[in-house]
Amino acid sequence: MSDLTGLSTGTVVPPDVTKDLLGAHQSGKEQYQSFKQARLEVDPPTVKFHDPLKKQNLKTFSNLDTKNVYAKKAQDVVLKADRKLFGLMILVAESRKLHMRDVLSHPLGPLPWALANADGSLRKTNKAALATELEKNVASAEDIPDHQPASLMG
Repeated sequence: MSDLTGLSTGTVVPPDVTKDLLGAHQSGKEQYQSFKQARLEVDPPTVKFHDPLKKQNLKTFSNLDTKNVYAKKAQDVVLKADRKLFGLMILVAESRKLHMRDVLSHPLGPLPWALANADGSLRKTNKAALATELEKNVASAEDIPDHQPASLMG
């Protein structure tokens, strides 16, 4: 099974929750077939149509224990390493007569800084910031055309 990661928390989902999340659609189909068979296709029905359905109790992201744990020491070490790395980059760039704009146009780590932290963990952001980034290049529609049929217009 593939690893699922929560966008808001950055936590990897355990295998039992992953199994329930990935199998939810199939589980719903099976529940529907059971409903249809017992209440609609059998004459007389074995279960009344309006009787409650059995709850499936599938595990989801809300079942995860999401306590935010921040290791301040690890973050401090990463910042010091980044400062040292940046200083070395300046020295190398000056000794080779490179422009800093060209040097800084390349990524500084194995992962894009916009998506991950220096230690490789997923960067956490709120959903509003994600929506803002997704909507940034979309042109807004100022005039919405009226598509009513001619018979309804008057």
